[in-house]
Amino acid sequence: MNSTPPASAGIYVRVSTANQIDKDSLHTQEERLRAYCVANQIPVFKLYKDAGFSAKDTNRPALKDLLRDAESGLITSVFVTKLDRITRSTKDLMYLTEFFEGISIRFASISENIDTTSAHGRLLRQIIGVLSQFERELVAERVSVDMSHRARLGKWNGGVVPFGYTTQELYSKHLIDLGTESPDASLQSASLYPEQKKLYVYQSEAKVVNNIFQVFISHNSIRKTAHALNNQGFRTRNGGHWGTVSVHRILTNPTYIGKTWYGKRRSDPVTGKLIAQDKQDWIICDGQHPSIIDVDTYESVQVMLKSISTKPTNSKRNYLLSGILKCGLCGGAMAGNTTSKKNSDKTYGYYKCVNRMQKGLEACSGLNIPSVEIEKYVADSLLALSENKEFLTDKQKILDLFFTQNSNSKINACDLSQIESNIQLLQNRLDNLLGALECNRIDGDDFDRRYAVLKKEIDEAKAARDHLVGLINEKDTTKTFLLTSFENLCSFATNWEFLDDVGKALRLKSIVREVRVTSQFVDIDVFIDVGEVFHTGRDSWRKPA
Repeated sequence: MNSTPPASAGIYVRVSTANQIDKDSLHTQEERLRAYCVANQIPVFKLYKDAGFSAKDTNRPALKDLLRDAESGLITSVFVTKLDRITRSTKDLMYLTEFFEGISIRFASISENIDTTSAHGRLLRQIIGVLSQFERELVAERVSVDMSHRARLGKWNGGVVPFGYTTQELYSKHLIDLGTESPDASLQSASLYPEQKKLYVYQSEAKVVNNIFQVFISHNSIRKTAHALNNQGFRTRNGGHWGTVSVHRILTNPTYIGKTWYGKRRSDPVTGKLIAQDKQDWIICDGQHPSIIDVDTYESVQVMLKSISTKPTNSKRNYLLSGILKCGLCGGAMAGNTTSKKNSDKTYGYYKCVNRMQKGLEACSGLNIPSVEIEKYVADSLLALSENKEFLTDKQKILDLFFTQNSNSKINACDLSQIESNIQLLQNRLDNLLGALECNRIDGDDFDRRYAVLKKEIDEAKAARDHLVGLINEKDTTKTFLLTSFENLCSFATNWEFLDDVGKALRLKSIVREVRVTSQFVDIDVFIDVGEVFHTGRDSWRKPA
Protein backbone atom coordinates (compact mmCIF):
# COMPACT_ATOMS: atom_id res chain seq x y z
CA MET A 1 0.00 0.00 0.00
CA ASN A 2 1.37 3.43 -0.92
CA SER A 3 1.92 5.70 2.06
CA THR A 4 0.14 9.02 2.15
CA PRO A 5 2.47 11.95 1.39
CA PRO A 6 3.59 14.01 4.42
CA ALA A 7 1.41 16.85 3.18
CA SER A 8 -1.37 16.48 0.63
CA ALA A 9 -4.12 18.89 -0.29
CA GLY A 10 -7.75 18.58 -1.13
CA ILE A 11 -8.84 21.44 -3.37
CA TYR A 12 -12.54 22.28 -3.45
CA VAL A 13 -14.38 24.11 -6.23
CA ARG A 14 -18.07 24.92 -6.66
CA VAL A 15 -20.50 26.79 -8.87
CA SER A 16 -24.07 27.45 -7.86
CA THR A 17 -26.07 26.10 -10.83
CA ALA A 18 -25.54 23.53 -13.53
CA ASN A 19 -26.86 25.75 -16.32
CA GLN A 20 -25.15 28.96 -15.28
CA ILE A 21 -21.38 29.17 -14.88
CA ASP A 22 -20.53 32.34 -13.01
CA LYS A 23 -17.45 34.48 -13.52
CA ASP A 24 -15.55 32.46 -10.91
CA SER A 25 -15.85 29.29 -13.04
CA LEU A 26 -14.87 25.77 -12.04
CA HIS A 27 -11.94 25.81 -14.41
CA THR A 28 -10.66 29.16 -13.10
CA GLN A 29 -11.00 28.06 -9.47
CA GLU A 30 -9.13 24.83 -10.17
CA GLU A 31 -6.29 26.60 -12.01
CA ARG A 32 -5.75 29.10 -9.20
CA LEU A 33 -5.80 26.41 -6.50
CA ARG A 34 -3.38 24.14 -8.37
CA ALA A 35 -1.03 27.08 -8.98
CA TYR A 36 -1.14 27.92 -5.26
CA CYS A 37 -0.30 24.33 -4.32
CA VAL A 38 2.60 24.25 -6.81
CA ALA A 39 3.96 27.55 -5.46
CA ASN A 40 3.81 26.20 -1.90
CA GLN A 41 5.13 22.73 -2.89
CA ILE A 42 2.02 20.93 -1.63
CA PRO A 43 0.94 17.91 -3.71
CA VAL A 44 -2.75 17.77 -4.66
CA PHE A 45 -4.35 14.57 -3.49
CA LYS A 46 -7.72 15.15 -5.18
CA LEU A 47 -9.96 17.76 -6.77
CA TYR A 48 -13.43 17.94 -5.17
CA LYS A 49 -15.93 19.51 -7.54
CA ASP A 50 -19.58 20.40 -6.83
CA ALA A 51 -21.27 21.66 -9.98
CA GLY A 52 -24.82 22.91 -9.67
CA PHE A 53 -25.04 22.95 -5.87
CA SER A 54 -25.90 25.86 -3.61
CA ALA A 55 -23.73 26.69 -0.60
CA LYS A 56 -26.75 27.18 1.67
CA ASP A 57 -25.92 23.94 3.48
CA THR A 58 -23.29 21.17 3.52
CA ASN A 59 -25.42 18.56 1.75
CA ARG A 60 -23.20 18.31 -1.34
CA PRO A 61 -21.65 15.11 -2.70
CA ALA A 62 -18.11 16.37 -3.35
CA LEU A 63 -18.00 18.19 0.01
CA LYS A 64 -19.08 15.00 1.75
CA ASP A 65 -16.28 13.13 -0.06
CA LEU A 66 -13.80 15.77 1.07
CA LEU A 67 -14.89 15.54 4.71
CA ARG A 68 -14.72 11.75 4.62
CA ASP A 69 -11.21 11.77 3.11
CA ALA A 70 -10.08 14.38 5.64
CA GLU A 71 -11.36 12.26 8.52
CA SER A 72 -9.63 9.20 7.04
CA GLY A 73 -6.29 11.05 7.03
CA LEU A 74 -5.92 11.09 3.24
CA ILE A 75 -5.41 14.85 3.13
CA THR A 76 -3.68 17.31 5.47
CA SER A 77 -4.89 20.59 3.92
CA VAL A 78 -8.06 21.96 2.36
CA PHE A 79 -7.92 24.96 0.01
CA VAL A 80 -10.69 27.08 -1.56
CA THR A 81 -10.47 30.25 -3.63
CA LYS A 82 -12.98 32.06 -1.38
CA LEU A 83 -14.92 31.11 1.73
CA ASP A 84 -18.26 31.41 -0.08
CA ARG A 85 -17.17 28.56 -2.38
CA ILE A 86 -17.38 26.12 0.53
CA THR A 87 -20.22 27.76 2.48
CA ARG A 88 -22.30 30.91 2.74
CA SER A 89 -23.55 30.04 6.22
CA THR A 90 -21.83 31.31 9.38
CA LYS A 91 -23.10 28.27 11.25
CA ASP A 92 -21.69 25.87 8.64
CA LEU A 93 -18.40 27.78 8.53
CA MET A 94 -18.13 27.33 12.30
CA TYR A 95 -18.83 23.63 11.94
CA LEU A 96 -16.31 23.14 9.13
CA THR A 97 -13.50 25.08 10.83
CA GLU A 98 -14.09 23.20 14.09
CA PHE A 99 -14.16 19.91 12.17
CA PHE A 100 -10.86 20.63 10.38
CA GLU A 101 -9.25 21.94 13.56
CA GLY A 102 -10.30 18.84 15.47
CA ILE A 103 -8.45 16.54 13.05
CA SER A 104 -5.47 18.90 12.52
CA ILE A 105 -6.37 19.84 8.94
CA ARG A 106 -5.11 23.16 7.59
CA PHE A 107 -7.97 25.14 6.02
CA ALA A 108 -7.31 28.21 3.88
CA SER A 109 -9.03 30.60 1.49
CA ILE A 110 -6.24 31.66 -0.86
CA SER A 111 -7.76 34.90 -2.20
CA GLU A 112 -8.82 36.22 1.22
CA ASN A 113 -5.60 35.39 3.07
CA ILE A 114 -7.49 33.33 5.64
CA ASP A 115 -5.47 30.41 6.96
CA THR A 116 -6.24 28.57 10.19
CA THR A 117 -2.51 28.00 10.77
CA SER A 118 -1.80 31.75 10.87
CA ALA A 119 -2.44 34.24 13.67
CA HIS A 120 -4.78 36.18 11.37
CA GLY A 121 -6.71 33.06 10.53
CA ARG A 122 -7.03 32.01 14.15
CA LEU A 123 -8.22 35.50 15.07
CA LEU A 124 -10.87 35.35 12.37
CA ARG A 125 -11.85 31.92 13.68
CA GLN A 126 -12.38 33.38 17.14
CA ILE A 127 -14.34 36.35 15.77
CA ILE A 128 -16.58 34.02 13.80
CA GLY A 129 -17.10 31.94 16.94
CA VAL A 130 -18.08 34.96 19.04
CA LEU A 131 -20.46 36.22 16.35
CA SER A 132 -22.01 32.80 15.99
CA GLN A 133 -22.49 32.48 19.75
CA PHE A 134 -24.01 35.96 19.83
CA GLU A 135 -26.37 35.01 17.01
CA ARG A 136 -27.48 31.85 18.83
CA GLU A 137 -28.06 33.69 22.11
CA LEU A 138 -29.92 36.51 20.34
CA VAL A 139 -32.24 34.04 18.63
CA ALA A 140 -32.83 32.19 21.92
CA GLU A 141 -33.58 35.47 23.67
CA ARG A 142 -36.07 36.50 21.00
CA VAL A 143 -37.82 33.13 21.19
CA SER A 144 -37.94 33.35 25.00
CA VAL A 145 -39.42 36.86 24.90
CA ASP A 146 -42.02 35.77 22.35
CA MET A 147 -43.04 32.69 24.34
CA SER A 148 -43.15 34.72 27.56
CA HIS A 149 -45.43 37.23 25.85
CA ARG A 150 -47.71 34.44 24.59
CA ALA A 151 -47.91 32.96 28.10
CA ARG A 152 -48.88 36.36 29.59
CA LEU A 153 -51.66 36.58 26.98
CA GLY A 154 -52.91 33.17 28.15
CA LYS A 155 -51.85 31.37 25.00
CA TRP A 156 -50.50 27.83 25.00
CA ASN A 157 -46.87 27.69 23.86
CA GLY A 158 -47.03 24.25 22.28
CA GLY A 159 -45.26 21.02 23.14
CA VAL A 160 -46.91 17.84 24.37
CA VAL A 161 -50.67 18.35 24.62
CA PRO A 162 -51.68 17.76 28.26
CA PHE A 163 -53.84 14.68 28.86
CA GLY A 164 -57.47 15.82 29.02
CA TYR A 165 -57.03 18.36 26.24
CA THR A 166 -56.69 18.21 22.48
CA THR A 167 -55.78 20.52 19.62
CA GLN A 168 -56.81 20.78 16.01
CA GLU A 169 -53.62 19.02 14.90
CA LEU A 170 -53.79 16.27 17.53
CA TYR A 171 -57.44 15.45 16.81
CA SER A 172 -56.74 15.35 13.07
CA LYS A 173 -53.99 12.77 13.69
CA HIS A 174 -56.42 10.81 15.86
CA LEU A 175 -58.98 10.69 13.03
CA ILE A 176 -56.31 9.60 10.55
CA ASP A 177 -55.30 6.78 12.92
CA LEU A 178 -58.94 5.68 12.91
CA GLY A 179 -58.90 5.44 9.11
CA THR A 180 -60.20 8.85 8.01
CA GLU A 181 -58.55 10.28 4.91
CA SER A 182 -56.18 13.15 5.66
CA PRO A 183 -58.19 15.95 3.91
CA ASP A 184 -61.44 14.85 5.62
CA ALA A 185 -59.68 14.55 8.98
CA SER A 186 -58.36 18.10 8.66
CA LEU A 187 -61.83 19.47 7.81
CA GLN A 188 -63.56 17.61 10.65
CA SER A 189 -60.93 18.68 13.15
CA ALA A 190 -61.07 22.33 12.03
CA SER A 191 -64.86 22.36 12.37
CA LEU A 192 -64.71 21.04 15.96
CA TYR A 193 -61.60 22.93 17.03
CA PRO A 194 -61.33 26.03 14.82
CA GLU A 195 -58.27 27.71 16.36
CA GLN A 196 -54.84 26.22 15.79
CA LYS A 197 -52.44 26.04 18.74
CA LYS A 198 -55.27 26.34 21.24
CA LEU A 199 -56.19 23.80 23.90
CA TYR A 200 -59.70 22.34 23.91
CA VAL A 201 -61.17 20.01 26.52
CA TYR A 202 -61.31 16.40 25.31
CA GLN A 203 -64.18 15.01 27.33
CA SER A 204 -63.24 11.31 27.43
CA GLU A 205 -59.80 12.15 28.81
CA ALA A 206 -61.08 14.98 31.02
CA LYS A 207 -63.20 12.44 32.95
CA VAL A 208 -60.03 10.46 33.70
CA VAL A 209 -58.26 13.61 34.90
CA ASN A 210 -61.13 14.30 37.31
CA ASN A 211 -60.96 10.71 38.49
CA ILE A 212 -57.20 11.01 39.14
CA PHE A 213 -57.71 13.97 41.45
CA GLN A 214 -60.59 12.32 43.32
CA VAL A 215 -58.77 9.00 43.75
CA PHE A 216 -55.68 10.77 45.04
CA ILE A 217 -57.75 12.72 47.59
CA SER A 218 -59.22 9.40 48.75
CA HIS A 219 -55.92 7.48 48.99
CA ASN A 220 -53.39 10.27 49.68
CA SER A 221 -50.85 8.22 47.69
CA ILE A 222 -49.58 8.64 44.14
CA ARG A 223 -48.70 4.96 43.86
CA LYS A 224 -52.11 3.80 45.09
CA THR A 225 -53.75 6.25 42.68
CA ALA A 226 -51.85 4.74 39.74
CA HIS A 227 -52.76 1.21 40.88
CA ALA A 228 -56.43 2.16 41.24
CA LEU A 229 -56.56 3.71 37.76
CA ASN A 230 -55.08 0.58 36.19
CA ASN A 231 -57.37 -1.73 38.17
CA GLN A 232 -60.38 0.27 36.96
CA GLY A 233 -59.27 -0.17 33.36
CA PHE A 234 -58.20 3.42 32.69
CA ARG A 235 -55.31 3.80 30.26
CA THR A 236 -53.04 6.59 29.07
CA ARG A 237 -53.45 8.31 25.72
CA ASN A 238 -51.16 5.72 24.12
CA GLY A 239 -52.99 2.80 25.68
CA GLY A 240 -50.41 2.12 28.40
CA HIS A 241 -50.74 1.61 32.13
CA TRP A 242 -50.63 4.59 34.45
CA GLY A 243 -47.42 5.07 36.44
CA THR A 244 -46.47 7.27 39.37
CA VAL A 245 -44.58 9.80 37.21
CA SER A 246 -47.51 10.44 34.85
CA VAL A 247 -49.98 10.69 37.74
CA HIS A 248 -47.76 13.17 39.61
CA ARG A 249 -47.35 15.25 36.43
CA ILE A 250 -51.13 15.63 36.11
CA LEU A 251 -51.66 16.40 39.80
CA THR A 252 -49.14 19.26 39.70
CA ASN A 253 -49.97 20.79 36.31
CA PRO A 254 -51.67 24.21 36.61
CA THR A 255 -53.01 23.83 33.07
CA TYR A 256 -55.95 21.92 34.57
CA ILE A 257 -57.19 24.99 36.46
CA GLY A 258 -57.12 27.08 33.30
CA LYS A 259 -53.62 28.52 33.71
CA THR A 260 -50.81 28.88 31.21
CA TRP A 261 -47.26 28.76 32.45
CA TYR A 262 -43.81 29.38 31.11
CA GLY A 263 -40.27 29.40 32.51
CA LYS A 264 -40.29 26.08 34.37
CA ARG A 265 -36.90 25.40 32.79
CA ARG A 266 -34.46 27.69 31.01
CA SER A 267 -31.67 26.88 28.63
CA ASP A 268 -28.12 27.72 29.67
CA PRO A 269 -26.75 30.07 26.93
CA VAL A 270 -23.31 28.43 27.03
CA THR A 271 -24.00 24.70 27.49
CA GLY A 272 -27.54 24.58 26.09
CA LYS A 273 -28.65 22.41 29.03
CA LEU A 274 -32.08 22.93 30.56
CA ILE A 275 -31.94 24.22 34.14
CA ALA A 276 -34.94 23.91 36.48
CA GLN A 277 -36.19 27.26 37.82
CA ASP A 278 -37.75 28.06 41.18
CA LYS A 279 -41.52 27.96 41.05
CA GLN A 280 -41.65 31.59 42.18
CA ASP A 281 -39.90 32.54 38.92
CA TRP A 282 -42.45 30.78 36.69
CA ILE A 283 -44.84 32.88 34.64
CA ILE A 284 -48.34 31.60 35.49
CA CYS A 285 -51.30 33.48 34.01
CA ASP A 286 -54.95 32.90 33.25
CA GLY A 287 -55.17 30.92 30.05
CA GLN A 288 -57.50 31.13 27.09
CA HIS A 289 -58.46 27.46 27.52
CA PRO A 290 -61.18 26.15 29.87
CA SER A 291 -60.30 24.47 33.16
CA ILE A 292 -60.97 20.81 34.00
CA ILE A 293 -60.34 20.95 37.77
CA ASP A 294 -61.68 23.62 40.14
CA VAL A 295 -59.13 25.71 41.99
CA ASP A 296 -60.11 24.50 45.48
CA THR A 297 -59.60 20.85 44.54
CA TYR A 298 -56.27 21.62 42.88
CA GLU A 299 -54.97 23.61 45.85
CA SER A 300 -56.07 20.89 48.29
CA VAL A 301 -54.12 18.34 46.28
CA GLN A 302 -51.00 20.54 46.33
CA VAL A 303 -51.19 20.73 50.14
CA MET A 304 -51.57 16.94 50.33
CA LEU A 305 -48.60 16.41 48.03
CA LYS A 306 -46.41 18.59 50.24
CA SER A 307 -47.50 16.66 53.30
CA ILE A 308 -46.50 13.32 51.83
CA SER A 309 -43.12 12.56 53.38
CA THR A 310 -40.67 11.02 51.00
CA LYS A 311 -38.28 9.12 53.23
CA PRO A 312 -34.67 9.53 52.12
CA THR A 313 -32.95 6.24 51.53
CA ASN A 314 -30.94 5.09 54.52
CA SER A 315 -29.28 2.34 52.55
CA LYS A 316 -25.61 2.31 51.67
CA ARG A 317 -26.18 -0.83 49.61
CA ASN A 318 -25.02 -0.83 45.98
CA TYR A 319 -27.12 -2.98 43.67
CA LEU A 320 -24.73 -4.62 41.21
CA LEU A 321 -27.37 -5.60 38.63
CA SER A 322 -29.13 -2.24 38.40
CA GLY A 323 -29.92 -1.49 34.78
CA ILE A 324 -29.44 -5.05 33.51
CA LEU A 325 -31.84 -7.09 35.67
CA LYS A 326 -35.26 -7.58 34.03
CA CYS A 327 -38.47 -9.10 35.28
CA GLY A 328 -39.05 -12.41 33.51
CA LEU A 329 -42.83 -11.99 33.82
CA CYS A 330 -43.38 -8.60 32.14
CA GLY A 331 -39.96 -7.74 30.71
CA GLY A 332 -39.75 -4.52 32.72
CA ALA A 333 -36.83 -3.31 34.80
CA MET A 334 -36.17 -4.48 38.33
CA ALA A 335 -34.93 -1.92 40.84
CA GLY A 336 -33.04 -2.32 44.09
CA ASN A 337 -35.17 -1.81 47.18
CA THR A 338 -33.96 -1.79 50.76
CA THR A 339 -36.21 -2.81 53.67
CA SER A 340 -35.75 -3.38 57.38
CA LYS A 341 -37.71 -5.13 60.10
CA LYS A 342 -39.33 -3.19 62.90
CA ASN A 343 -37.11 -2.55 65.91
CA SER A 344 -34.06 -3.69 63.96
CA ASP A 345 -31.21 -1.85 62.29
CA LYS A 346 -30.55 -4.74 59.94
CA THR A 347 -31.49 -4.07 56.32
CA TYR A 348 -32.40 -6.44 53.50
CA GLY A 349 -31.93 -5.78 49.81
CA TYR A 350 -34.36 -6.96 47.16
CA TYR A 351 -34.85 -6.43 43.46
CA LYS A 352 -38.48 -5.58 42.77
CA CYS A 353 -40.38 -5.26 39.48
CA VAL A 354 -40.76 -1.55 38.70
CA ASN A 355 -43.98 -2.10 36.74
CA ARG A 356 -45.52 -3.87 39.74
CA MET A 357 -44.46 -1.12 42.14
CA GLN A 358 -45.52 1.82 39.98
CA LYS A 359 -48.49 0.45 38.02
CA GLY A 360 -49.92 -2.36 40.12
CA LEU A 361 -51.14 -5.89 39.47
CA GLU A 362 -52.70 -4.92 36.14
CA ALA A 363 -49.21 -4.36 34.77
CA CYS A 364 -47.40 -7.32 36.41
CA SER A 365 -47.95 -9.79 39.25
CA GLY A 366 -44.47 -8.82 40.41
CA LEU A 367 -41.29 -10.36 41.73
CA ASN A 368 -39.30 -9.94 44.95
CA ILE A 369 -35.77 -11.30 44.47
CA PRO A 370 -33.15 -11.17 47.28
CA SER A 371 -30.30 -9.05 45.94
CA VAL A 372 -27.41 -10.93 47.56
CA GLU A 373 -28.62 -14.28 46.21
CA ILE A 374 -29.16 -13.22 42.59
CA GLU A 375 -25.92 -11.18 42.48
CA LYS A 376 -23.92 -14.11 43.85
CA TYR A 377 -25.52 -16.50 41.38
CA VAL A 378 -24.72 -14.30 38.36
CA ALA A 379 -21.14 -13.71 39.50
CA ASP A 380 -20.58 -17.42 40.25
CA SER A 381 -21.99 -18.38 36.84
CA LEU A 382 -19.57 -16.04 35.06
CA LEU A 383 -16.64 -17.20 37.19
CA ALA A 384 -17.45 -20.83 36.35
CA LEU A 385 -17.87 -20.03 32.66
CA SER A 386 -14.52 -18.22 32.50
CA GLU A 387 -12.81 -21.39 33.79
CA ASN A 388 -14.88 -23.89 31.82
CA LYS A 389 -12.75 -25.95 29.38
CA GLU A 390 -15.73 -26.63 27.11
CA PHE A 391 -16.44 -22.92 26.88
CA LEU A 392 -12.80 -22.17 26.09
CA THR A 393 -12.97 -24.75 23.30
CA ASP A 394 -16.20 -23.18 22.02
CA LYS A 395 -14.49 -19.80 22.17
CA GLN A 396 -11.80 -20.92 19.74
CA LYS A 397 -14.40 -22.54 17.45
CA ILE A 398 -16.43 -19.33 17.33
CA LEU A 399 -13.35 -17.24 16.54
CA ASP A 400 -12.14 -19.71 13.90
CA LEU A 401 -15.60 -19.74 12.29
CA PHE A 402 -15.75 -15.96 12.24
CA PHE A 403 -12.31 -15.60 10.66
CA THR A 404 -13.15 -18.29 8.07
CA GLN A 405 -16.41 -16.60 7.11
CA ASN A 406 -14.65 -13.25 6.75
CA SER A 407 -11.59 -14.44 4.87
CA ASN A 408 -12.97 -12.79 1.73
CA SER A 409 -11.89 -9.33 2.92
CA LYS A 410 -9.35 -9.18 0.07
CA ILE A 411 -12.20 -9.73 -2.39
CA ASN A 412 -14.11 -6.86 -0.75
CA ALA A 413 -11.05 -4.61 -1.01
CA CYS A 414 -10.72 -5.51 -4.70
CA ASP A 415 -14.42 -4.76 -5.30
CA LEU A 416 -14.02 -1.45 -3.50
CA SER A 417 -11.05 -0.51 -5.67
CA GLN A 418 -13.05 -1.26 -8.83
CA ILE A 419 -15.96 0.87 -7.64
CA GLU A 420 -13.61 3.77 -6.80
CA SER A 421 -12.07 3.53 -10.29
CA ASN A 422 -15.54 3.58 -11.84
CA ILE A 423 -16.52 6.65 -9.79
CA GLN A 424 -13.37 8.46 -10.93
CA LEU A 425 -14.10 7.54 -14.54
CA LEU A 426 -17.65 8.86 -14.28
CA GLN A 427 -16.38 12.00 -12.56
CA ASN A 428 -13.93 12.61 -15.39
CA ARG A 429 -16.75 12.29 -17.90
CA LEU A 430 -18.77 14.79 -15.86
CA ASP A 431 -15.79 17.18 -15.80
CA ASN A 432 -15.48 16.89 -19.59
CA LEU A 433 -19.19 17.59 -19.94
CA LEU A 434 -18.89 20.73 -17.79
CA GLY A 435 -15.87 21.80 -19.84
CA ALA A 436 -17.87 21.38 -23.04
CA LEU A 437 -20.61 23.57 -21.61
CA GLU A 438 -18.13 26.27 -20.62
CA CYS A 439 -16.68 26.27 -24.14
CA ASN A 440 -20.18 26.36 -25.69
CA ARG A 441 -19.65 23.04 -27.50
CA ILE A 442 -23.06 21.78 -26.32
CA ASP A 443 -26.35 23.54 -25.68
CA GLY A 444 -28.19 23.70 -22.36
CA ASP A 445 -30.81 21.04 -23.16
CA ASP A 446 -28.20 18.49 -24.23
CA PHE A 447 -26.14 19.28 -21.12
CA ASP A 448 -29.15 18.80 -18.80
CA ARG A 449 -29.97 15.39 -20.27
CA ARG A 450 -26.41 14.04 -20.19
CA TYR A 451 -25.70 15.63 -16.80
CA ALA A 452 -28.75 13.92 -15.23
CA VAL A 453 -27.66 10.50 -16.55
CA LEU A 454 -24.08 10.89 -15.30
CA LYS A 455 -25.21 12.20 -11.91
CA LYS A 456 -27.49 9.19 -11.45
CA GLU A 457 -24.68 6.76 -12.33
CA ILE A 458 -22.28 8.53 -9.95
CA ASP A 459 -24.82 8.53 -7.11
CA GLU A 460 -25.51 4.83 -7.62
CA ALA A 461 -21.79 4.00 -7.68
CA LYS A 462 -21.17 6.01 -4.52
CA ALA A 463 -24.09 4.31 -2.79
CA ALA A 464 -22.59 0.92 -3.70
CA ARG A 465 -19.21 2.07 -2.41
CA ASP A 466 -20.66 3.32 0.89
CA HIS A 467 -22.54 0.04 1.33
CA LEU A 468 -19.40 -2.00 0.77
CA VAL A 469 -17.34 0.23 3.09
CA GLY A 470 -20.05 -0.25 5.72
CA LEU A 471 -19.84 -4.03 5.38
CA ILE A 472 -16.05 -4.01 5.71
CA ASN A 473 -16.16 -1.71 8.73
CA GLU A 474 -18.91 -3.80 10.31
CA LYS A 475 -16.81 -6.96 9.98
CA ASP A 476 -13.78 -5.24 11.49
CA THR A 477 -15.86 -3.87 14.37
CA THR A 478 -17.48 -7.25 15.01
CA LYS A 479 -14.08 -8.93 15.07
CA THR A 480 -12.71 -6.41 17.59
CA PHE A 481 -15.84 -6.56 19.72
CA LEU A 482 -15.83 -10.36 19.71
CA LEU A 483 -12.19 -10.54 20.81
CA THR A 484 -12.76 -7.90 23.52
CA SER A 485 -15.88 -9.65 24.82
CA PHE A 486 -14.08 -12.99 25.07
CA GLU A 487 -11.15 -11.31 26.81
CA ASN A 488 -13.44 -9.63 29.36
CA LEU A 489 -15.22 -12.90 30.09
CA CYS A 490 -12.11 -15.06 30.26
CA SER A 491 -10.43 -12.60 32.64
CA PHE A 492 -13.58 -12.12 34.74
CA ALA A 493 -12.06 -13.77 37.83
CA THR A 494 -9.00 -11.48 37.79
CA ASN A 495 -9.02 -9.43 41.01
CA TRP A 496 -12.81 -9.95 41.38
CA GLU A 497 -12.55 -10.43 45.14
CA PHE A 498 -10.56 -7.20 45.52
CA LEU A 499 -13.03 -4.98 43.62
CA ASP A 500 -15.46 -2.73 45.49
CA ASP A 501 -19.16 -2.75 44.61
CA VAL A 502 -18.76 -0.02 41.98
CA GLY A 503 -15.93 -1.94 40.29
CA LYS A 504 -17.89 -5.19 40.40
CA ALA A 505 -20.96 -3.53 38.87
CA LEU A 506 -18.86 -2.07 36.03
CA ARG A 507 -17.22 -5.43 35.32
CA LEU A 508 -20.57 -7.22 35.25
CA LYS A 509 -22.05 -4.65 32.87
CA SER A 510 -19.06 -4.97 30.52
CA ILE A 511 -19.92 -8.64 30.03
CA VAL A 512 -23.64 -9.08 30.70
CA ARG A 513 -26.19 -7.54 28.36
CA GLU A 514 -29.24 -8.55 30.41
CA VAL A 515 -30.35 -10.88 33.18
CA ARG A 516 -33.96 -12.12 33.08
CA VAL A 517 -35.28 -13.70 36.24
CA THR A 518 -38.42 -15.38 37.60
CA SER A 519 -38.93 -17.56 40.66
CA GLN A 520 -38.09 -20.59 38.48
CA PHE A 521 -35.13 -19.55 36.34
CA VAL A 522 -32.34 -17.09 35.71
CA ASP A 523 -31.37 -16.33 32.11
CA ILE A 524 -28.02 -14.58 31.68
CA ASP A 525 -27.49 -12.96 28.28
CA VAL A 526 -23.83 -12.07 27.70
CA PHE A 527 -22.48 -9.96 24.84
CA ILE A 528 -21.22 -13.00 22.94
CA ASP A 529 -23.27 -15.95 21.79
CA VAL A 530 -22.01 -18.77 24.00
CA GLY A 531 -25.42 -20.23 24.75
CA GLU A 532 -27.91 -19.39 27.47
CA VAL A 533 -27.23 -20.04 31.14
CA PHE A 534 -30.25 -21.26 33.09
CA HIS A 535 -30.81 -22.10 36.71
CA THR A 536 -33.98 -23.59 38.17
CA GLY A 537 -35.24 -24.11 41.68
CA ARG A 538 -34.73 -21.11 43.93
CA ASP A 539 -36.22 -22.69 47.08
CA SER A 540 -33.00 -21.90 48.94
CA TRP A 541 -33.42 -18.16 48.36
CA ARG A 542 -34.30 -16.12 51.41
CA LYS A 543 -37.92 -15.02 51.21
CA PRO A 544 -38.85 -11.33 51.38
CA ALA A 545 -39.17 -9.96 54.87
